Amino acid sequence: MLRLNDAAMQLSQDLRTQNLQPHVENNSYFSFFSELSHSHWSVTTVETLVQMAIFLISVITNIGAFSLVVHERRRTDSTLFTLNLFVADLLFISTIPFIIAVRWTEAWTLGPVACHAVMYSICLSGSVTITTLAAISTDRLLAILKMESTPSLNLRRASGVLLLIWLFTAVAVLPLSLFSRVVTVVSFEQREMQICTLAWPHVRGEIIWNTTFVVLGYLLPGIGIVFSYGKILQVNQNRILFPGAIELTVSASNICSHHRLIKQPFLLPEILYNYPGKQSKEQLITSVSSFIHR
Repeated sequence: MLRLNDAAMQLSQDLRTQNLQPHVENNSYFSFFSELSHSHWSVTTVETLVQMAIFLISVITNIGAFSLVVHERRRTDSTLFTLNLFVADLLFISTIPFIIAVRWTEAWTLGPVACHAVMYSICLSGSVTITTLAAISTDRLLAILKMESTPSLNLRRASGVLLLIWLFTAVAVLPLSLFSRVVTVVSFEQREMQICTLAWPHVRGEIIWNTTFVVLGYLLPGIGIVFSYGKILQVNQNRILFPGAIELTVSASNICSHHRLIKQPFLLPEILYNYPGKQSKEQLITSVSSFIHR
């Protein structure tokens, strides 16, 4: 009887172990930089040559363009934003040597610190780039709506925008660094190897972060870029269709600078749209005044 009880308990324990074992080991990870299947050396050589060419060309062009922009006599807010793009590009391409090394070793042999840094730098630079492009498009749109013939440099404003971009992005992509892990997996050749991957503690948290980050970090800046350049294109079309309207509207704005037109520059595209093109300067000023006092 005791032997039967012992056998039953052993069988129950074995069944629990078998039921738990697949749950523990049934984890799949995206390998990112590592190849789980062995590649021919010629393929790796071609990849290395292409990536090295991209790395060298990017470093030379970004540093050269950075130097040219720095030595420009006329500096504006967009100048600082453009320099920020070069910095973000250099940060992105700084990860290429790590990727080349992993292509040759196949497994991740650079350690956990490099794993955290590479994942973080790639996403950080990409997010900073698209957010900076949105800032440039917004700055250009505001300059056109304010009819600035020579855009000026507001160092405090531009520095504040850049600081906000870097702080927001650095905090937003921090989970990528925190949850980057060096894990051991089994390759297609049934051998154990280490890879650098993302290991989120909870699926719900991963979904929430992915959705929020895509919307705030990519979707909204993308919409801002499309909207800003769409408005810029509309103003340029009005300038082509109604030559001289910009200059005349500037004169009218100077005369009526204390009125609502200057405080609400978004009325200017409406003025340009309704400008017939053959009015005299006095007639246009009269039209502007009607827009102001309506």
